[in-house]
Order: sequence, then C-alpha cells, then structure tokens
Amino acid sequence: MMNDLVKSGIWAVAQMAIGFAVSYAVTGSAGLGLVIALLGGMVGSFAYWLHARLWKVYARR
Repeated sequence: MMNDLVKSGIWAVAQMAIGFAVSYAVTGSAGLGLVIALLGGMVGSFAYWLHARLWKVYARR
C-alpha cells in the first residue's frame, strides 16, 4: 500500500506541473493555472490511487 501512495504522490507532482503549464499557456494567468493544476492533481491522484486499489482487489479473484 505504501508503494501505491508514493507512486501516486510522484504522479501528482508530474500531473500538476503539466496541468499548470497547460493552464497557464491557455489562460495567461499564473493564479488560475495554479488553481486548475491543484484541483486536477488532487482529483486525478485520488482516482489513480482508487484505481490501483480496485485493480488489486480484482486481481485477487
């Protein structure tokens, strides 16, 4: 379980950096880019973690 959390954390950083870059390029606003990147990172990381947990449950069957 700890490996899943670490992997999710590393993915979150990469996802937020990409999200910020794209959001900033589109909006021209660093503040809005940061908000979009943080929200996207939180939601995406939770979904990734949940997917990994469900995959393990399914794989045990």
